[in-house]
Amino acid sequence: MKPDLRFVVLVFALVGAVVAETPSDGPAAASVDLRPNFRAGRAASYRFWTQRQTEHRRTFAGRSSSISSRYVIEGVLGWTVDDVHDDGSATCTMKIEWMKWTITMPDGSNRTNDSREQPAEDDPRHQLLIAMTATPLEYEVAVDGMVNSVSGTDAIREAVDQPARVPHDLDFIESAADLAVLVAAPEKIEPGGRWEVPLSWTHDFGLMHHQMTFTLSSLETLAGIPVATVSGTSEMSLEVDASKLPQNGPEVEVELLDASLEVQIMYDLARHEAVGRNSIENRTVRISAEVSGRSAVTVGKERIQSQVLRISED
Repeated sequence: MKPDLRFVVLVFALVGAVVAETPSDGPAAASVDLRPNFRAGRAASYRFWTQRQTEHRRTFAGRSSSISSRYVIEGVLGWTVDDVHDDGSATCTMKIEWMKWTITMPDGSNRTNDSREQPAEDDPRHQLLIAMTATPLEYEVAVDGMVNSVSGTDAIREAVDQPARVPHDLDFIESAADLAVLVAAPEKIEPGGRWEVPLSWTHDFGLMHHQMTFTLSSLETLAGIPVATVSGTSEMSLEVDASKLPQNGPEVEVELLDASLEVQIMYDLARHEAVGRNSIENRTVRISAEVSGRSAVTVGKERIQSQVLRISED
């Protein structure tokens, strides 16, 4: 695979989390096709990074307390088109090369697991990383970039002592949808044009439903690459799954108080795949219950920032 040195230019643009609204020094403002252009054997490597910060403030019997935590997951993975079907859809493989998981505890200490290193002691988190990096996953991707299914996750669950720790299949589908493709991408769109797509991903308390709106913000040429800059926002709602709530004790109510998601994507129009992505998601959830006739309330705030950058291509 050849290094994609041009991605350095895009790192600068993505870290700012600001997208240009006006085309500059690029193709004329004409319609473009944002769907994937699958070719069997085409491959790319991506560097990924996700930080999740949480703060929970609890109030009970007139007293309040708070606790915060943070984790960072980062690594490198490969995305390969294995087979292109007659209708233009494709079978693709994702293979994680390495992954590092750093957790900052409430006391400020860090716990790190790295699939490239041997753990000092048995740790289920490290076992999970090893299983995930050892197992390629196969995806079926539609002609418009929608990721329809994933297979291979059972092998990860069989390789660990605590299979409940393995992410849900929907989580793996979300990871692929946020990688190389634009989901539900239109065949023909001009700068300023929009498209909408409903998506549902897992949440600690059920499903988070997104009504995504994507906008083609600009067409540019960066470091010799024709690039479409796409921005996205979401209206979000939480569907609570009662089975994920405490089964013993008082009745618990969960309410999504506020949520926002902003996404910026730089899309390579030569290869029809993403060069870089940046997303910031904020969520505030209220959890309440009556305990011994008194109200117990926890307000949890989450901020999730993710970046994906193509670092090589073939």
